[in-house]
Amino acid sequence: MSFTEGFFELFVSYDPLLPLALNIKSDGLAETLKNLLREYNIHNYFCFDMSVPDMLSYISAGVNVFARLSEFECENSLLSQVQGIWLDNFINDQCDGERIQRLIVRGLPVCCVSPELHQRDPAEYWQQLRKVAGGLPVTDALMLCTDVPDQAREVFREH
Repeated sequence: MSFTEGFFELFVSYDPLLPLALNIKSDGLAETLKNLLREYNIHNYFCFDMSVPDMLSYISAGVNVFARLSEFECENSLLSQVQGIWLDNFINDQCDGERIQRLIVRGLPVCCVSPELHQRDPAEYWQQLRKVAGGLPVTDALMLCTDVPDQAREVFREH
């Protein structure tokens, strides 16, 4: 069994309904990945962080793609072709609630990158994100990518 097959076997052994975020670091994988996702019956997934030219091949193949927005990457014409947004903050920890709400209203789910992924304390960002989530009609369109899911779960379950 290859590493890739082992990864997908492990994922579906837990809960294949959970969202799977696939960080793409090599070009030319769209068709192979599409076939693996189909083989393992994984539907709740998205790919992100590929080069823009490679992103076009994912879009063309019908693979779910999230476009990255950050302080350095602005909204562009590809937003009408992707299934969601990977919202990153490389420098600051401000949660842009208005932007998140605007994107979700447009029908684009948003996955926020937690600050600890960039070696910063997530506490303030999480509190800001909790307020944003509280103002959304549907919160399953808002996700958090974190290295500390148990801590995040505690914060977001507080009332």
